[in-house]
Amino acid sequence: MADNMKEFDKWVAKILKHLYSVFPIEDDFDSSEMTGEKELEKNELFIGTMKFLNYEGYIRFKEKIYGGGRSYTQVVLTAKGLSILNSIPDSIEEKTPFIDKIKGAIKSGSSQTISAVIQGLVKASIS
Repeated sequence: MADNMKEFDKWVAKILKHLYSVFPIEDDFDSSEMTGEKELEKNELFIGTMKFLNYEGYIRFKEKIYGGGRSYTQVVLTAKGLSILNSIPDSIEEKTPFIDKIKGAIKSGSSQTISAVIQGLVKASIS
């Protein structure tokens, strides 16, 4: 799997896990604070992930652009985002909600596990 996809999966898992834990309260994300990088180029994957989640209707936010990054305010899960995180795919025998799978994957620290969970989440959301 391409490094970009691994990084994307990691950010999707972290963002959705956090928003689920504070739902329905809106929260703020700053690209430089999240990545630890001040240069815009080093924040592109995080920024792209936030935009993807927004465009696909999983989250909603207001964006502010500044020199080295982006600030996202009033970030919250949408009904679609909350629904998919609470859904249980039919193909899974143990019937574990995706949010529990995301929490477990992050806890394991395995990029392969995180990627597998996020791929399952995306597949479930389009089927």
